[in-house]
Amino acid sequence: WQLYWDEGEHLAERDDDHTLRVRMAGCAPTIPEACWLHTGFYREAFRVTGVDAEVQKTQCTATGDTECRWTFRFPEAEPGALAGFSLADPSR
Repeated sequence: WQLYWDEGEHLAERDDDHTLRVRMAGCAPTIPEACWLHTGFYREAFRVTGVDAEVQKTQCTATGDTECRWTFRFPEAEPGALAGFSLADPSR
């Protein structure tokens, strides 16, 4: 993230064996099109790698939220497949 952006952070955390949350925080409010681009990128990245993923945008600075958030569901993920991601803090 820091190679291309001069502010904010991009964090990925898992909720369970089938759910990953991504937060883009600390960035200036954006326009909806920028988030559409990120959402499309995520969908396509999973598609071309053959991973069945459901991508949902849940928060957006363009609509007044404090950060942008996505939820990814991997219904066919093997147990432990997302183990490389830290567990999400439920208070966030």
